[in-house]
Amino acid sequence: MGDYMHNRGPMGSIVIDGAGTIPIFENPKIRESKKAGYNRTNIFKRNEPVRLWIGSTAKVIDVEIRYTLPHMVAMGGKSVVDSAIKAARKSVEGRGNKGPGIARLKINNSGITFPPCIVTDYELDMPYDQGAYNYESRVIILRIKLEEYHGV
Repeated sequence: MGDYMHNRGPMGSIVIDGAGTIPIFENPKIRESKKAGYNRTNIFKRNEPVRLWIGSTAKVIDVEIRYTLPHMVAMGGKSVVDSAIKAARKSVEGRGNKGPGIARLKINNSGITFPPCIVTDYELDMPYDQGAYNYESRVIILRIKLEEYHGV
């Protein structure tokens, strides 16, 4: 394989209760966003309305994971990628009266902590321009959208 694969294990993961685990191998793109909520009231004979802070929205975490050909081969073929895709698909399905599955995003050996979340959306992309032999993709991109969740 070469020396570039010296650390063959995942650098982090998204563990989803009742759905499975999505491993993260290298350089995930993680975007966090949160918006402030304000109530506006126009006051007679004033240029600027009065704003009252009424709270903020839930934190949204958007994670983009790339699985490249070396990851697929080094970790036992496409079975790791297939199980990650199955976990993403299963995470957005209904679970009856159990409610949504709690997702925990963890990046190993980092001081960053993420709140418990639920998966609100996922997207699978296999770009044709990065394909091999006109039909196999060398890169599989899995985007997971998580939303902060403080349920029971």
